[in-house]
Amino acid sequence: NEKSLVRSISGFGTESGALFFNGDIPQGSQVYLMKGNADGLIEGALISALLAKETFRDRYEPELTLCVAGAGRPMILGSREEDELEKISDNIGDHGYVVGYYGYGEIAPNRHDPGHSLNNQSIAITTLTELI
Repeated sequence: NEKSLVRSISGFGTESGALFFNGDIPQGSQVYLMKGNADGLIEGALISALLAKETFRDRYEPELTLCVAGAGRPMILGSREEDELEKISDNIGDHGYVVGYYGYGEIAPNRHDPGHSLNNQSIAITTLTELI
């Protein structure tokens, strides 16, 4: 069907040849395997940070930036996790704090599905400020 999800491979069945994924995959689904890379994930995080900052349209700087990243990202980023955080921090502004954590994945809509689905290896960036 038109629904697309991103799943991280969490293991291999050595005897059965099965792949185990983080999150459900409906039986009979067509699956495409992809290989992510650190540069692509960091670039995606940068774009997300710029889009989050654009929401403020230079009227004010975010006081708090919350980053929730899918648990599949550290497997790809490895020692470059800090590079991703630096890109986000450098482009979101110097005024506030950037905090985050790794979750199981992002539960959000996508282009093909207006409902909410779990996607691994994603990052969600939310910026907050107080207006008086």
